[in-house]
Amino acid sequence: MVDPAPIAITPAEQFEHLRIAPIVEAVIQLRARAEIPQKSNELKALLKEKLPEYSTVKSVGSVSVTVAIAAAGNESSAVPAQPSLPERAWHGLRLETEDARNVAMFTRENFSFSRLKPYDNWESFSEEALRLWTIHETLMGPSEIQRLGVRFINRLEVPIDQLDRSEYLRGLSYPPGGLESTGFFYRDNLSVPGHPYAATLVRTVQPVP
Repeated sequence: MVDPAPIAITPAEQFEHLRIAPIVEAVIQLRARAEIPQKSNELKALLKEKLPEYSTVKSVGSVSVTVAIAAAGNESSAVPAQPSLPERAWHGLRLETEDARNVAMFTRENFSFSRLKPYDNWESFSEEALRLWTIHETLMGPSEIQRLGVRFINRLEVPIDQLDRSEYLRGLSYPPGGLESTGFFYRDNLSVPGHPYAATLVRTVQPVP
């Protein structure tokens, strides 16, 4: 078997700029655990000072509940299991611009920047992400980056009746036996030969509710 030729990744490569891009959300995320402890009010004050254009600030947290279940035959099983009181954990802050089109997440485990529709171009998107990441790095002090991810969510509005998939997407199978498809979900996990990268390609059709 012949090994596939390595894929050349050229940072200077140019792509066609779509005047009306179908991107409804573009995301850059870095998984990097914070080394500098921050409290909610302190971090909120620092970010409001550095990012006044991100006027909406919300806390990001989680709630966990532990439930103990007695084994069958155990005498204690006659007593209903009682859940513990909810434990609330604060993870960080979510910031939005006034138009809610730029969204940044500063948390203990991750940093992410999202650009919602309308998407302009990679240069402005990545530059803003890098600017915010520099602030995150200063305030949270991560020692290393465990993962870097980029995600684009595209949405095309198409007629669902008598949909010809080949007009919009490549490499999809058709339902057998003349059955009609009212929706589908395809997920491909792809590796990039010659590079330590992976890509996940998801293609789906969801009828408008």
